[in-house]
Amino acid sequence: MSANLAREWIAKADADLDAVERCLAGTLPNVIVACYHCQQAAEKLVKALLVAAEVRYPRGKEGHDIALCAAFLPVDHPLREEAMAFDDLTDWATAFRYPAEDPATAEPVPDARDVSGRCEALKGFRARVGAFLTMR
Repeated sequence: MSANLAREWIAKADADLDAVERCLAGTLPNVIVACYHCQQAAEKLVKALLVAAEVRYPRGKEGHDIALCAAFLPVDHPLREEAMAFDDLTDWATAFRYPAEDPATAEPVPDARDVSGRCEALKGFRARVGAFLTMR
């Protein structure tokens, strides 16, 4: 069961990675929405690892915190540190999607090149997550 659920998490992460690329395509990239989908892809990839390890992950607001979720991976997990390195994306789920006066809003919004770079890093991580799960 956990292998199938882990694959479902990966498929959902793949959809988010596709959304990032679509948001960044063209002459008027939608960077704010691309940021959101980067965070979502990272979160889902970490949850795929947790499901495969049969570790319960936080739900609700805490479930969106990438470092918190990654910290639930076993200390000796080969992808734990890499998963934790995506913690900077946690705020991307909400930080740019609200008016500037909202205390949760972060400034400045990353530029399209920064978001594209994070997307490429996530695609590499996705490949390693997929390979890890295949080896199990």
